[in-house]
Amino acid sequence: MEIIGDIAHWELLENALHLTTSGARLRIAQYNASTFRVQACKTDEIFQDTSYACPQLPAHEAMQIRDAGQKLVAETPVLRMIIQKNPFRLRFETPAGDVLSEDDPGLGIIWDHREVTNYKTLQPGERFFGLGEKTGPLDRAGKQYRNWNTDAYAYGPSTDPLYVSCPFYMGLSHENIYGIFLHNHWETVFNFGAANDRFSFFQAKGGQLDYFFFGGPKPADILRDYTALTGR
Repeated sequence: MEIIGDIAHWELLENALHLTTSGARLRIAQYNASTFRVQACKTDEIFQDTSYACPQLPAHEAMQIRDAGQKLVAETPVLRMIIQKNPFRLRFETPAGDVLSEDDPGLGIIWDHREVTNYKTLQPGERFFGLGEKTGPLDRAGKQYRNWNTDAYAYGPSTDPLYVSCPFYMGLSHENIYGIFLHNHWETVFNFGAANDRFSFFQAKGGQLDYFFFGGPKPADILRDYTALTGR
């Protein structure tokens, strides 16, 4: 297994934040005040910009990065992004400082051969909604799902996967809500705290880690930003 490691270098380049760690390269871009794109690949790869899901990606907006010693901070009127340097960990907050989503401190981003996984800390009482065509309860907390389009004829209430893959969900905790769209066309897995109360994760069996983070503050705002990418 390969961990992402510590940040060795960072710079703003073409309206995006580029970071190099001991085990990876990252690019973080701001699309609007409530939408960030996070990409991570191994050091010998280039970032993949072709999209099969987004008809036309918008242009990056200029980011303002503040170096605060052991962390980097980017702020907009609706969202704060904090990057821990050693090791690399990413956290998104509301302007008031409430945590929306953050990398698990012990795991973060990990590669296992071609497979890449991003572990996120479970917030107290966090609930999850989304993934499109799935059976089971509306709240996905405590469950795991697989995205791999399947001809699931005569499926039952626990059949997974089904016909359509929709790698987008919203997380809700203490009335704070966010959205994540995993922009990867490989087989993916979403685990919302199944068999543990420490972390959730999303995982791709190949390709690069590439996801959009939507900061709300309301579900309608998240859906607006998500569908602006994928089409309405």
